[in-house]
Amino acid sequence: MSCVISFKTDIFRYGVLILENVTSKKNNYCYQTDGPINLVGYAWQLWIEGELIEPILDGSCSPCEVLRCIHIGLLCVQDKATYRPTMLDVVSFLSSETIQLAQPNQPAFFNNIVVKEPDVLPANHDSLNDVTISDVNG
Repeated sequence: MSCVISFKTDIFRYGVLILENVTSKKNNYCYQTDGPINLVGYAWQLWIEGELIEPILDGSCSPCEVLRCIHIGLLCVQDKATYRPTMLDVVSFLSSETIQLAQPNQPAFFNNIVVKEPDVLPANHDSLNDVTISDVNG
């Protein structure tokens, strides 16, 4: 398996940060709807249903601005990195209400089911996630 870190990875993380802020929910938790779902999937599902504005934000700020931030957040977490905007695009989107935003595609990890399990190691494993960390002291 190959892992590529790029500017689009930072855009994805920025999108998650936007969604955390406007939904008042953390990304490290499962949100029950019809089954366990992560924050990105939760935000996408509510976006499709048109019900994403958090009640605590209602009235304290412009619904149009909140929806624009959510829209930008969903553009940043799209499944394919090539569909995600650049940071320059995001800054432009946030500073100008006249720029038309593309319709976001399904986000990455939408179908990802996160199940919280106890941190118990099987008898034949030294690591929960099979990752080795070496600490070299000199």
